[in-house]
Amino acid sequence: MKIKSKREFKRLSRSNLLGNRFRTYSTVEAAVASGVDMFYIRGPVAQWPHMVTWVPAVHLESIVQGIEAKGPYRRDMEFVEVPHPSCYRSINAEATRDDHWLTLTYGTSLSLSLREDIDVNGVTARGLEAWQVLQRRVPPEDVEMLCEIWGMYPNSVIEFSTYLGQHLGIMRRSTVIWECRDYIMLIGVALYGWKISTLIEKVLG
Repeated sequence: MKIKSKREFKRLSRSNLLGNRFRTYSTVEAAVASGVDMFYIRGPVAQWPHMVTWVPAVHLESIVQGIEAKGPYRRDMEFVEVPHPSCYRSINAEATRDDHWLTLTYGTSLSLSLREDIDVNGVTARGLEAWQVLQRRVPPEDVEMLCEIWGMYPNSVIEFSTYLGQHLGIMRRSTVIWECRDYIMLIGVALYGWKISTLIEKVLG
């Protein structure tokens, strides 16, 4: 099976079919009542221009009012659990099963987002080396979680971060899945050096 669109990923993730994800709330009241300390605010589409990261729960209502003053409605916003930026991450990674068996591009920044970390500091490991990186930086039960996802979606790229020692998301795990996809497009060319013919095969095959 393949996950061919962002919408399909969101549907599967919200149905709790793609491992651990951050808890998400549709109202400020529900978010604050959850007891979570920190959120990021996102909108209905990717690259939403009003997204705000690392908002303390005590300031959530005032920040939302400020966004509403610019036009967007709060009913279009989601409030997503997010660890404090100082929370230790052992890895930010993007991984896929491929001709090398496993390809892992990762960073270990404590201050950058996953995408920024990979773009700035990304190191690519393949095969046995990639597996050893996973075993060193991801708890065994979370490695198993990744393998379970690949069992259902064998060619999918999985984006994840591991916050060692933390209990986060709907499964209260250290590792949180940011995205799981087969809609790789140009990022596959940039990170893995795939030819366009290989890219088309991965997306449509």
